Amino acid sequence: MTIRCEGTLDQAMRLRQRVAAAARVTPAVQPHVPNTIAVSGGKGGVGKSNISLNLAHCLAGRGHRVMLVDTDFGLSNLDVLLGVSPRFDLGDVIEGRCDPADALMTLPSGISLLVGGDFADGDSPTPDRVRTLLGALSAQMAEVDCVIIDTRAGLSDTVMAFLLAADTMIMVSTAEPTSILDTYRTVKRLCSLRADGSLGIVMNRCEPREARRAYRSLAGMMRRFLGRDTVFLGSIPDDARVVAAVRRQVPFLELYPSCRASLGIGKLAAEICGDLPDEGPEPGGFLGRLARHLLGAKAIAGHDN
Repeated sequence: MTIRCEGTLDQAMRLRQRVAAAARVTPAVQPHVPNTIAVSGGKGGVGKSNISLNLAHCLAGRGHRVMLVDTDFGLSNLDVLLGVSPRFDLGDVIEGRCDPADALMTLPSGISLLVGGDFADGDSPTPDRVRTLLGALSAQMAEVDCVIIDTRAGLSDTVMAFLLAADTMIMVSTAEPTSILDTYRTVKRLCSLRADGSLGIVMNRCEPREARRAYRSLAGMMRRFLGRDTVFLGSIPDDARVVAAVRRQVPFLELYPSCRASLGIGKLAAEICGDLPDEGPEPGGFLGRLARHLLGAKAIAGHDN
């Protein structure tokens, strides 16, 4: 014999209705989205890797959870600057030789380091390897506040993809005419690809007055011929302590925290921190944009916005 308890059934029905209503009005919890900063240069030798490393070191010292990624496949320098030899790198991840977590190295400063390494496709990964790359970055980026991407120099499609995908693009130049022209050419290429993100310029190895003069010349060319405005993020003066730190394979900010170059990095970090919100501007934005720029119009499901 079945006994029906009408009051209990009514209460259960009302409870289910309330739960369903709450589910309709409660917003879905979005995953944490870090800010992404891509650092590049029009030519090699301008000091972009050293600036990337010490900027990451400075931001970590200010309480940010920082991930530092070297995407210069085959010619990565961050491990050399730090004097470390990770067991695995991003090339191993893309080739399927290890899991993403195995390639991530935590430095004493708290920075999560992922070095580029080598893989068979060089600087032009195939779509399958792009999917692996995005998956590897997705798993690790959710744990940090800021991702600094040290790209290789030049105008390759992969370099452009990382720059275009980042929330903030930083171009490192010196005051030499050749470096200024190479920076202009890089920005020209970015403009041809409809780059609309924030673009900052850092003048390296020059005094403040010389840096401002060189920046005004560069910014004037970009505004006149490209219609592109930029932000002057400051300068890092030429400092013998930088060379000494490179030889000892220690970030100059750690070895000589009061040297002129370290003070310049501190000002750069302050400029960047002032523009960084708590999270990236759009959920999943970096990986979605990176997928589009590396794969074309058909972005990877799950990474597109």
